[in-house]
Amino acid sequence: VRKQYTKDLSSSKTEVRQLATAVYLLDVLAIRPGTEKDEAKEAGTLGLTTLKCGNIKFEGNSEITVDFVGKSSIQFTKSFVVEDMAYENLKRLCKAKGASAKIFPNVDATTLNDYLKTLLPGLTAKVFRTYKASSILQNELSKSIPDIDSPTYEKKLIYDRVNIEVAKALNHKKLGGSSDRVEKLKEKIKAFKAKKKSSSTPKQKASAQKSIDLNTAKLEEAQFNISTSTSKVNYLDPRITVAWCKKGEVPIEKIYNKTQLSKFVWAMETPSDWKF
Repeated sequence: VRKQYTKDLSSSKTEVRQLATAVYLLDVLAIRPGTEKDEAKEAGTLGLTTLKCGNIKFEGNSEITVDFVGKSSIQFTKSFVVEDMAYENLKRLCKAKGASAKIFPNVDATTLNDYLKTLLPGLTAKVFRTYKASSILQNELSKSIPDIDSPTYEKKLIYDRVNIEVAKALNHKKLGGSSDRVEKLKEKIKAFKAKKKSSSTPKQKASAQKSIDLNTAKLEEAQFNISTSTSKVNYLDPRITVAWCKKGEVPIEKIYNKTQLSKFVWAMETPSDWKF
């Protein structure tokens, strides 16, 4: 798929070049495809195919900044270096155009998915985003197989931290952040660090460290306003999680709640050596 769309970035056909450039951004950013219908329901929200020239800034040296308001009024902002051909295509698409002009005038969610199906039967923007999320989960968990004798909370923290990375990649955020929550968590961590320092027994120190670790994970979620449940339920192949849990002897009920366990019952027989 990547080989073909990379080739199409330099196609002589304008529409193919636009589609390939859009898929390149889909691959790198994993943003929703976007539809006019979405914009009608949520004024001012955008997606990949409805991005405007004002949503992209060319920083030079093939670096761009993409900044827009996505589904559910969640802000998306990211600066990154792109392939030279993609950079040139994007510059060309926005040259001498106003900020309100669409970057991809010949592309919409339907034509994008039609193009994806020519690259691989059954491929859609949603499948692409699901693949990216599951790939991140598999790659990161493969590097972090917990010691079987480690405390269960430490094992769960490994999983939660990887899930945070997936949520960041897909820009899954909660509506409305809370600076108060961030400050309260910082104070908690500070208090537990002081408690650990003054602890007189190994058990007390271990208890304080556990509280520090748990609240540090909560702090990262709060600082980035992350929503980990969206990816866990809708984007991550549960077989990756089940295999990892079996390999590290992590109780699956520590990862999935009752509703999620019921939804993913089909994946519970996955062997520990299964890979996505």
